Amino acid sequence: MTNGTCPYTEKDGVYTITLSPKATKPPQELLYPYLSQWDTPANQFEYAGRTYCPNAGRARGDCGPASLAMIIWKLTNLRPTVNQVGIACGQPSSGNGSMWTGYGQLRAGAAAYGLTLHTRSPLIKSHPVLDLDLIRSELSKSKPVIALIKYGALQEALNDYPNAIRNMDKFQGTHWVTVVGMTNEEVFVMDPDFWAIRRTDGSYRPVPVAAFDEALRRVPESSFCTVPYQGLILA
Repeated sequence: MTNGTCPYTEKDGVYTITLSPKATKPPQELLYPYLSQWDTPANQFEYAGRTYCPNAGRARGDCGPASLAMIIWKLTNLRPTVNQVGIACGQPSSGNGSMWTGYGQLRAGAAAYGLTLHTRSPLIKSHPVLDLDLIRSELSKSKPVIALIKYGALQEALNDYPNAIRNMDKFQGTHWVTVVGMTNEEVFVMDPDFWAIRRTDGSYRPVPVAAFDEALRRVPESSFCTVPYQGLILA
């Protein structure tokens, strides 16, 4: 089956692109791809000279697999869809997704594609928490970070920045994003919760540093989260 110039197969609502499983590294200057948690195969885009059909849209919990998938694309020559990464994380293969994706699931999903992630949280006393200092340190080593934020807190914090890119929806809970850059003023995130005419707003989304810190700090306001400054870093 094809969609334009992009081949894929479909079974039980899951769209698959057949690729050679080579975990070699691409050129480091290659930009991150943008994968939305709401993508369909119609969202074709060019990356590294090829046309791809991303696919997600399984559930709200796809922000985790989408954030991880972007790192897999950047750091390896593998090109899994968000659905495929979600399945590797232990989500149902039926295409129904799950309402959330936890640390253990994201570590398992990363391992399936040859990457190792480590959890960082105040609950792990032997390691630093995922605060702005640790994020900056990891980025200085050319390592992206998967951060857990309270999405509603980010939206509220952006009220102080009228020119900032606003969230696309009113979701208030916790949300996974991939942090790919940082200056003294802004944090650049790949935010998978954008779609349709605003899809590209999620790619390299600039967020004021203070607003991002607020979103990291207020994670405990969400259900099942007891501590702030949580996330995952690469080994």
